[in-house]
Amino acid sequence: MKKIALYLTLLLAASMTLNAQTSKRLFIGILPDITREIKDNEDKVFSVNVLPLVAQVYLNEYNGIRISPLLNLDSDTKQLSNVGGQLAFPIYFLAKRGALASGVYAAPVVGFSHNRRSGGKELTLAIEPGYSWIFPRGFSMNLGLQLGGTNFSGGSADKGWRNHAGLKFSLGYTF
Repeated sequence: MKKIALYLTLLLAASMTLNAQTSKRLFIGILPDITREIKDNEDKVFSVNVLPLVAQVYLNEYNGIRISPLLNLDSDTKQLSNVGGQLAFPIYFLAKRGALASGVYAAPVVGFSHNRRSGGKELTLAIEPGYSWIFPRGFSMNLGLQLGGTNFSGGSADKGWRNHAGLKFSLGYTF
């Protein structure tokens, strides 16, 4: 897990140096997301991120890199279940061209977490289509829907892949 985090950090640093934009833009905000991992029609349990922070670096007017920590609280036990983080790479296909990327986007998402309840590790791979608004004074909103899968490994939980769904809504400022 530590090696993967190191590789992702190096990838982030390398991609920030390779872009052609002269001034970097940064979005800082809150991301109170709700996620659900589903396997074999389980109970309707979902998780809420209780550490809803998010930062996104705009590489240019077409894409960026978003990072957010995970500290999930499960709806059934009201206990902290997952500790980790997510990386997303939004690509603005139908963006309103300008100094910043906004409009329709799709983002590949990679998430890593430790499940405190089962003792195992989780790897989430998803795609997040959505829409991003940046208003004239920098106030920004994003709305996205993550769809993909989560691989559970180790610990006492069932191993293997489960469907992943998440609603992502963020508010903040772009500097």
